[in-house]
Order: sequence, then C-alpha cells, then structure tokens
Amino acid sequence: MVAVLLATGPVAADSPGDFYKGKKLTIYLGVSPGGIYGTFAHILSKHIVKQMPHNPTTVISVLRGAGGTEAINYICNVAPQDG
Repeated sequence: MVAVLLATGPVAADSPGDFYKGKKLTIYLGVSPGGIYGTFAHILSKHIVKQMPHNPTTVISVLRGAGGTEAINYICNVAPQDG
C-alpha cells in the first residue's frame, strides 16, 4: 500500500478559478424565448457569471419543441458531455 502511494506522487488539481478561465457557459432553453422562462434564463445568465471566477461568457440557446423534450434529447445525446 505504501509503495502505491509513493509511486503516484502528489496530485495537483486545477483551482476553480482556472477552470472557468476562457470558458463559455451555455444555457439551453426548451421553450419560446419571450415567456417567463426566457426572462428567467436571461436574468440567470447575467447574474450567475458574477458569482464565477473569471466571468465566463454566457450563451442562451433556444431549442423549442415537444414541451422541452427536444432540449433534453439534445443535452443527453448530442451536446458535449463536459460536466
């Protein structure tokens, strides 16, 4: 057990500030943009970046259809699985 711990060495993780540096945050909206959910998405996109280090860019992508099912299918099957 000690040999395994010594063989791996120290592991350095990126700080949260480095993770968000130069990133783009995409908010997928599954309804039409003119309604209350669209308003909430725009308010969220303006204020969430103030709480994140390095203020990442936000983009709201509208994927209307089937009561939000199109947006869920896109997130699960097509969008990059990057967390």
